[in-house]
Amino acid sequence: LTALATPPQATAFSSTTCDNDQHIAMPRVVRRTLVALLLLRPVSPLKKTPTKAQQDDRLRPLDGSCFAFARAGEFWGYEWCHRRWVKQFQAAWAVPPGERRQETTVGTFSPALTARLRGNVTEHAFSDGERCGRRGTKRRATVRLRCCSERRGEGSSGRNVYIADVQEPATCAYVVEVCARLACETPEERRKFGGG
Repeated sequence: LTALATPPQATAFSSTTCDNDQHIAMPRVVRRTLVALLLLRPVSPLKKTPTKAQQDDRLRPLDGSCFAFARAGEFWGYEWCHRRWVKQFQAAWAVPPGERRQETTVGTFSPALTARLRGNVTEHAFSDGERCGRRGTKRRATVRLRCCSERRGEGSSGRNVYIADVQEPATCAYVVEVCARLACETPEERRKFGGG
């Protein structure tokens, strides 16, 4: 306190009141710098990641909707029905005349296993699909719903929602990448996504 009372240089001090009614003595130069720094901070709040419940509510209009994905020249195509199932079907060109197309249930929606939200990506689990080959394990899928900034799916249906890609990283375990305008949080993201 003695040093503050008799500073080595002639520095003017002022008293500042904090939120808890305590007084702090600080040089006016420092006080002006602090005020200037406070004025320079960004005004826009930081972008918050939505909770799983908020994202699920945002995607609720998709309930019961189905979308197909088939790449040109590939034997299998895929159908995803939001919160219902993922199926694999034989491409139309691969079905011999007079025969029915093959169809396999990859998995049905499993709310108990669907508990992940990574950033703006909602992951839904689809389990208990049909048995897979000789191993007998059941097929399963993870559907990742996200806001996409550009059109990526060349073999999909839908304008505001589409399947961008389907991969099989492990035998009978599929990852379905879905782009959905409803997953976009800001007007800028929706504008980049397009649709309407």
